Amino acid sequence: MTRLNALIMAYAISLALTAPAGATCSGDLDGDGHVTIGELVSAVNSALTGCDPLPGPRFVDNGNGSVTDNATGLMWEQKVPGTDCLHCAEREMDWSTGMGEWLSEVNGFIPDAQHPESQTGLGGYTDWRVPSLAELRSLLDCFPCFNPVLGPDVQCIYWTSSTLGSSPSGAGAVESNYGTTIGIDKTTHQCVRAVRGLRR
Repeated sequence: MTRLNALIMAYAISLALTAPAGATCSGDLDGDGHVTIGELVSAVNSALTGCDPLPGPRFVDNGNGSVTDNATGLMWEQKVPGTDCLHCAEREMDWSTGMGEWLSEVNGFIPDAQHPESQTGLGGYTDWRVPSLAELRSLLDCFPCFNPVLGPDVQCIYWTSSTLGSSPSGAGAVESNYGTTIGIDKTTHQCVRAVRGLRR
């Protein structure tokens, strides 16, 4: 199985595990009504048997504030400690700010003619975006944390770009400390992490 096919299958499994209320939860392996990250990993691992292991480390620090995930081909924003800087791990904001003002700043689109260098986005790229639910869940390679290469391991709820179909005022989010997916009102303040690369 090629890596692309593996990614497609993992994405399909993640969609199945986030079925709407009332649907049969096929990823709930222990029958408790919830899908944990452990159950997700178990389902994905079962689907991906026979795949070749990665030739090197999964997460690579690019030395420019970004991290490449060799398992998915995605590039992620690397967080730093703190609460009040652009890439601070514990900086929180509402969904609209994350999808708009903050993301524009990550991409270097700061309206300041006196500082043209501000037009250079993170790592020299200007196509950063907020991840989908499936993309963000792919980062939870250890329970309950993100890989240390990605920055400080803080317990936070992270926004995704996925608006809830049943409620446009809510968006999908992932709790890093539990690895669970939740729907949350877009006006609340949560963490956010940028990604660039393959689109689902």
